[in-house]
Parts: sequence; C-alpha cells; structure tokens
Amino acid sequence: MGDFLLQLPPFRGPRDEALTRIVETVRSILDPDAVEIEVHFRPHGLRYRRRFLPHRVSAARPLHGPSRPHDPARRLEVRFRCADLVDGSLGLLRRAHRPWTTAERPRFELLAPFLAHLLELAAQCDMDRCARRRLAALAPDGVRPRLTAAGLSEREAEVVSAILRGLRNAEIARELFITEWTVKDHLKHIFQKLGVRSRGALVRALWDETLVSRGAPC
Repeated sequence: MGDFLLQLPPFRGPRDEALTRIVETVRSILDPDAVEIEVHFRPHGLRYRRRFLPHRVSAARPLHGPSRPHDPARRLEVRFRCADLVDGSLGLLRRAHRPWTTAERPRFELLAPFLAHLLELAAQCDMDRCARRRLAALAPDGVRPRLTAAGLSEREAEVVSAILRGLRNAEIARELFITEWTVKDHLKHIFQKLGVRSRGALVRALWDETLVSRGAPC
C-alpha cells in the first residue's frame, strides 16, 4: 500500500500556517501586490491555485488546461518540487502601474533558492501532517466498528484491520490461523461489499462519507 494513499495535496486547508508565514516574509522583503501559488499534485492529477491578497486569501481553485502566460515585468516566479508528488510555483505579482524594477529583481534572485527550499519543506510537512491524521483515523480498533456497520463480518473486519497494518496475505493467514486461499476468499467478499477492486481502492473507500465521519480538512 503506497504512502500516496495516505497523503493529501498540500496548501489547500484554511489554516496553512507555514505557507502563510512564507508569504508574509516575502511581502515584507519585496512588497508584491499579490502572491499566487500553483500546485500540481501528481498522484491525483490535480492542479489548483490560491491567491494571497493583503486582506483576503482565496480558496484553492482547480486549474484546467495549460498555465496562462504571464507578463515577466509584473510577475516574479520561483518553482519548487517535493519528491515525485508535487510540482509548484510561487508567483509574486505587481499591478501594471508599478512593475518589478531592475533593482528589485536581484533581491528576488538572491531569495529564490531559499524560498524554493522553504516551500518544499512546508509542502512535505503539510502532507506528513495529513498522513498522520489519516493513519490515526485508520487505526484498526477505530475502523472495525465502521466496517461491521457497513455489513462486513467480524472475520472480514479482522482481515481489513490486518491490511491496514500492512500485512500481506501470507502474514494475515498466519495471524488468523487460516489459509491464504481463505484470505483471498474474504478479500473477494470485502471488495464486493465495499464496491472496490483493490487494496488501494479499499483504503480510499474507508474515506468515503458512508464509512468514515471526516473531521476538518487537512
């Protein structure tokens, strides 16, 4: 079960403290009129944008199609990447009547490598935080009553709990004192009852509102 099943795209929550501090620092140094972040979360094929204005922060808005062209006189941009999960950019925007000057650009170029590193760290921390919340919510003892309520037998719920602990079929068989064929038979019934076709889809199904009461978004 890949780690990406537990992770959510970064910088989408209403209280991204690390990103907010980065934006505030950039504002104090370079004084942009707006700061815009674009993120491509590869596991989900998801692209979205958020804009930070002096007195308002927009929610994450999905992006479709190629990125729009930018006027280099009005936008300074730093790109960042987090493993093979996230590609992103942070743009510093100015209105047409006060474009970036030749004196300001060297200051930005000096800041850009440190800014990219901070964005990579902040994105990873945000995804790790969400992963920890998901792992806690998917703890076997907490999930089992929900599975039973969804129509799984006690034995099937035990198999799912073992899967969530990372056990393979042979290990599940040894732990439950059954054969691997019986494990596979249980999995077939589990998949049918939850309407999924794989272990990965099973984990996603546990996040469906019919099975898990979600808390606040990460």
